[in-house]
Amino acid sequence: MRKGVRIEECWTARINSDLEDAVNEVNGNLSRLAKSERPEVIEEFGKIEERKKPTRNRTLIGILNKKPGKQGSVEIIDGAHRLVAMWTKEVKKTNMFLGKPKMKS
Repeated sequence: MRKGVRIEECWTARINSDLEDAVNEVNGNLSRLAKSERPEVIEEFGKIEERKKPTRNRTLIGILNKKPGKQGSVEIIDGAHRLVAMWTKEVKKTNMFLGKPKMKS
């Protein structure tokens, strides 16, 4: 378990197909997605001021992965929705299981 991972360093390739354009627009960066006012983001997460604070005891899984065209150094494998909610509620760091990509031999 890695403690204190900065949410602004987290990115995702996709959350769901309805948000694909919104995710691409912010280069996958979840903190930028959380601030988006695109209709599909509001439909998925609600208006910023109406979002509930997420439960802190949820599992988040990421991989240390800088990828060209993506903004951030941690690719989120599970928990992207929760990270958007955390960012909205002023949570800037969180704990998560963090792996390293397997090196090709």
